[in-house]
Amino acid sequence: MEVRIKRGAEYVGKAGKYFVKVRREMAHFLLSRYYKSPSTSDRIKVGWNFNMGGRINYIDIRFYSSPEIVRLLEVGNYKGRDEMWREADIFKMGCIPENAEFYPGFSKLDEFEKYQRLIYFGHGTCEAIIKAVFEQDFEEIVVSQGRQRPLRDIVDDRQVIDALSKSANFTKKFSLIFDRSDKDKRRMKLRYRV
Repeated sequence: MEVRIKRGAEYVGKAGKYFVKVRREMAHFLLSRYYKSPSTSDRIKVGWNFNMGGRINYIDIRFYSSPEIVRLLEVGNYKGRDEMWREADIFKMGCIPENAEFYPGFSKLDEFEKYQRLIYFGHGTCEAIIKAVFEQDFEEIVVSQGRQRPLRDIVDDRQVIDALSKSANFTKKFSLIFDRSDKDKRRMKLRYRV
């Protein structure tokens, strides 16, 4: 039986211990993971935009106490880039807020380590979703109307599963390198080991 998934389908639920949303668009997918700061009661949403080759396009952050979405990192020319790229310039667009604490001790890391962790969290969350797919480890949740679907339905969307798998494979196969020639210290190199 063929299952038709419309563009923009949004899968919502808990994969293992993470509450996530995955939304497929034409040439990319959006992954959101929700955190509760251990030192404050504020909730934080981190959003990763990945191409269908599993590479990061950009990372955003939003605190629920504020309507502002802050773009943290963005790959240069990500819209015109081949989806299987191995190395790209990645630019710091905004600063990670001081009160963004995803686990105890995160705020004590230096800025570079924080950016590395955010990239790792994105790929690691993809890995957790793929693991949940294979183990059928989804917590039932009620989804709202419209394009939202339970996360367990993601198994029927082969394109997203394929892109999530590619991204999950990079969890420990990337490196982030500061570009020492950049006086503003905004440019870094993101490399994927294929």
